[in-house]
Amino acid sequence: MSIIRGIIGLIVIGLIALLLSKDRKNARIKQVGILLVIMFVLAFVGLRTSFGIAILEGVSGLFNWLILQANGGTEFVFGEGATNYGIFFLNVLMPIVFISGLIGILQYINVLPFIAKYLGKGINKVTGMGENESYIAIIMAMLGQSNGFITIKRYIDKFSPEQIFTFALMGLSCVSATTIASYMQMVDGKFVVVAILLNVFAAFVIVSLMTPYNPQALQVDFNPIEEAKENEGIEEENFFSVLSDYISSGFQIALAIAGSLIGFTALITFLNSLASLVFGIDFVTILGYVFSPLAYIMGVPSTDIVSAGSIMASKLLTNEFVALGEVQAVAGQVTEKTMAMMSTYVISFSNIATVGMIIASVKIMSAKQAKVVANNTWRLIIASVLVSMISATIVGFFF
Repeated sequence: MSIIRGIIGLIVIGLIALLLSKDRKNARIKQVGILLVIMFVLAFVGLRTSFGIAILEGVSGLFNWLILQANGGTEFVFGEGATNYGIFFLNVLMPIVFISGLIGILQYINVLPFIAKYLGKGINKVTGMGENESYIAIIMAMLGQSNGFITIKRYIDKFSPEQIFTFALMGLSCVSATTIASYMQMVDGKFVVVAILLNVFAAFVIVSLMTPYNPQALQVDFNPIEEAKENEGIEEENFFSVLSDYISSGFQIALAIAGSLIGFTALITFLNSLASLVFGIDFVTILGYVFSPLAYIMGVPSTDIVSAGSIMASKLLTNEFVALGEVQAVAGQVTEKTMAMMSTYVISFSNIATVGMIIASVKIMSAKQAKVVANNTWRLIIASVLVSMISATIVGFFF
């Protein structure tokens, strides 16, 4: 029955996207079919084959190893054994500083632009979604939405409104490589990796329905590797300056996440107490009931739809770390299927605040393109929720 609901859910998600489409007549239905097949294959290989499981375990093991290396720096500053106490800031957020430094090195020596360029070409060959779009999908997953846009800043005014919508949706649907290890500290690493892969193709699905266009006719010619050099101001003598900037940015990100978690968690605690006093039911549970129809459509077991709904609502209103905390809180109380689906659902930057960050980032580079993003704010928010729903629904088929 849940599989039938999952199929119906994918259809309903598609219909919602079509309802919000600016060009329903030219919706790329065939393209959607191809993308969904790719997603099912990726999910099956990753979750149900020994080969795929071994690869995902290997990736998770790599990030766990990186966490151990990061602990060396954390314990030097906070004391030997500081990471043994399970303190969230030290164990989950501090590794972001180290990972950010690694990202800076890989960006400096042009490894990331090289990977993004040629992996993007490969994705374009398979999906036909355009080299620009495929490059942005990969670079957003590596650097996050703000730095992802910076890599195309000199050409940003040359992109069409449809492409800017696609790029912004990728920024909402992807995550930054700097935070992947932190996510894996909170949920099973295989779902983090699967979510990152599926979200790219799910975003293309939504674009094909909500903003259909012929990407091959709108491509802008630029060299990502040369752009990386230009944007970073890379010269031999400023390697340590670049590295220092990335490390500092990593620490700022960790502090920003810590601050948002303190604020959002305290706010939710306050709203829970207030709602319990007034209505006799906490705020998170109320949100769970509001979002439970979406969870039901996705194929979440009926007994878990309120719990899943509250996680989905928290993800939208706060951020992925708050939602990850809620996923951890329901572990053992919900089915394996629900855990798999929600662990996948929360891995993205899909929330209201991120749209504001994208608008601010783009505005620095182009007021015209920032207006395009701003005019599509609610379409982007809904689109990003649909992306997460598609990925989680497909994962649900294998549990």
